[in-house]
Amino acid sequence: MKLKYYKLMIELQTTNKDYLAICRSYRAIFNTPIVQANADQWKAALSHAVMYLVLAPYDAEVSDLLHRLKAEPKVADLPSSKYVHFLVFITVLS
Repeated sequence: MKLKYYKLMIELQTTNKDYLAICRSYRAIFNTPIVQANADQWKAALSHAVMYLVLAPYDAEVSDLLHRLKAEPKVADLPSSKYVHFLVFITVLS
């Protein structure tokens, strides 16, 4: 039920172009135990969370989430982890 709820929320937030809310929804999906048990699912959720966070307008909450995602150990396991670290670094500098 939780995954279905967040997928529906992502659809709604996408139409509103609320990138920070989309990021939070993907983080909630990522933090779900069922998703954590499946490598393909958590990689997809985490990479989407990073991408939408980078797209969000910069403010204090975005900065906090950037630092939290940067500290997440599983970010290094993403296929494009060097690219993700570069995006997070560039966004922090903005």
